[in-house]
Formats: sequence, C-alpha cells, structure tokens
Amino acid sequence: YIISFFQYINVIPKKDSMMKFNRLAWIFVLCEMPLIASAELIGFHTENYDITCIASVSENNSRIDKQPFVGCAIKSYFITHKYKRDDSCELDWGGNFSVSSRGNAEIDCMGDTYASAEEQSQLLKPGKVIKGKGWRCQAINNHGIRCINADKKGFLLDRKKQVIF
Repeated sequence: YIISFFQYINVIPKKDSMMKFNRLAWIFVLCEMPLIASAELIGFHTENYDITCIASVSENNSRIDKQPFVGCAIKSYFITHKYKRDDSCELDWGGNFSVSSRGNAEIDCMGDTYASAEEQSQLLKPGKVIKGKGWRCQAINNHGIRCINADKKGFLLDRKKQVIF
C-alpha cells in the first residue's frame, strides 16, 4: 500500500530527481510530526528567526552517532565565515552548524536546514540558556547563539560571524 500511495502521488525518487525526493521528505516529516514532538526534540530561535535550532534533550532521539545533539541554521544572507566547503558535499553547505554531546562541532552538508517549526519553537532571549544531555546553548544577544558540548567544543552564530571552536 505504501508503494502504491507514493506511486499515486508521483514521488518515488528517481535518479536526478531532487524535487520529487524533497516532496517525499516533506511527506515523511509531516507524517512523523507527532512522533517528533513526543520524542524529546525541542526547537528554539533568536529574535526575528535569524537563527533557528533543533535539538535532542535526551538519548532517546539522537543522531546516527547515537549522541544527543543540537543543530542550528543561520539565514544564508548572514553567512560570512571562510570555512572551506568539503568537495564531497553536493548539497547545501555553510549555514547549518551542529555539535553532538561529545566531539567536534561541524558545518553540515544537507539539503534542508535545522529550521524549527515557528509555532513549536521558543524564543531564546539574550542571556537565557537551554540545555540537553551533554550540550547547552545560550543566546548571546538578540541575534546570536553559542552552543557548546561536554568537550567544550561548539559554535557561535550571529549576524556578523560564525565560528567553530
């Protein structure tokens, strides 16, 4: 039935068909939304949504590396960093930063962003901190967020600079 449904709506991915794949991904996201909401994921943002983040607050919902994480996206017109793009990345790169509870922060190669749903996202006011298992983020002003993990690795994002440390 599932294959018939996807054939019916014409979204079975084909080679070089990212538009159809993106529609399939959105269908997955919309179908999984109730599960995501109950799986201990949180969304937060800066004022004006210049930076939006999604994070796991427990190990029950972690990345492939089985570690809780936080990922943030900054609007593309604020990107000023000079980090080198990985040649193997064929998707969007430069605006999505993440850090797991352990290890180095990174700029992610991905076809989507860590943008959180506005109606389910909370404003992280300047000076306020939000924490998960092994990570914490703090709003540093009205337009910036600094996230750090247990290893003291992380990233700083704001309108003027983006830094991995």
